[in-house]
Amino acid sequence: MSDAEETSQVEADIVTPILLPPDCGLPETEDLIDALNTADVQSIVLDASQVEKMSAPCALAVVSLLRHADASDAKVAVISPAPPFVDAFSELGLFQDLMKMEFRQ
Repeated sequence: MSDAEETSQVEADIVTPILLPPDCGLPETEDLIDALNTADVQSIVLDASQVEKMSAPCALAVVSLLRHADASDAKVAVISPAPPFVDAFSELGLFQDLMKMEFRQ
């Protein structure tokens, strides 16, 4: 692989994370869905480090993303998921879906 091809591949691997807000309620879920609709479908990174409260609709939006990504062989990662982010999936019985994501620090 040439230097130009390698640089191009590294740039393609860099993905700007979608930051989840501290309180991810219904209005924030709509913003998340808008952000997901404009994101590169092949590689999506969610930054869940600031989540303090996560509603069921927000968790379900992420589950929908995961299931769509699974069907299209896309990659989804989460950066530093805060405990309330993880808890929302557990409380809704969706922990198995959560585990489909790559976890990053």
